[in-house]
Amino acid sequence: MSQPTVSTPRFNDEAATRAVRLSIRPTAGERAAVVDRMRRYRFVFVTLGEARGAAETLEFLAETFELGEPFVPEAYRSRRFDSPLSDIRKDASSAHPGFATDAGQPMHVDGLLESLGTVRTSLLHCVRQAVTGGRTILFDACGVFDRLRAEDPPAADALLAGDVLERFATIPGVHESSVGPAFEVDESGRTLCRFSDGPTERWHPGPGHEDDLERGLSVLRREAASDGPYRISVPLRPGETLIFANDRLSHGREAFVDDPRNPRHLVRALHTTPFPAA
Repeated sequence: MSQPTVSTPRFNDEAATRAVRLSIRPTAGERAAVVDRMRRYRFVFVTLGEARGAAETLEFLAETFELGEPFVPEAYRSRRFDSPLSDIRKDASSAHPGFATDAGQPMHVDGLLESLGTVRTSLLHCVRQAVTGGRTILFDACGVFDRLRAEDPPAADALLAGDVLERFATIPGVHESSVGPAFEVDESGRTLCRFSDGPTERWHPGPGHEDDLERGLSVLRREAASDGPYRISVPLRPGETLIFANDRLSHGREAFVDDPRNPRHLVRALHTTPFPAA
């Protein structure tokens, strides 16, 4: 395995949340600006020069950056959530435990039952904001892990174990789980992330590595608890799309208060293709 390279903290940079505007026929310079943001931050905000609906916007971005067709996660296939696009809004009639509530969401990566690195790119398009709250939280879990590799290798190794993290579905009628590492270092030395830490996760330390895992989780949870060099809370405004590297960042959501007549509404697309430079 290559020597760890500690990521430079980036999330306290003001430029990180400045949206890149794309014209109807994006220029090479506009495309390059989006790719550069993804390279620097692993996420980017995009607005279009012409107002479009959510589905059309997500299709346009997928075509522009060659992401391919949206991916439907295993837990959703052949069930009522099997649309390629997911509507995220408070809905008392929905059985989805995360989409249909105004409660906060803990840190996770998209693709509950998928193996690490399957869902490479996530797109979130904002149709309507909440009255208050509801900011998306982005967490540079890979950056924290890279620091951990340098400062406490046994703790990092515990998070690399192939059976350390179990994720399980809580959708009614779905009784499946997936076990794998929380992080992985690929052949090029790049860290990939599956770090998720909430009510759909169980941690399984290897024999004799209980303390190592606890130290590693303590560092991750401390950095994920509030905004700082490795975490940022960002509001998505109507018409904006947030694109992020799902295999490099974990994300969550603040609780929010809705206007029942005009509830908060996001539309999500997942892709197995990595975003350029992510």
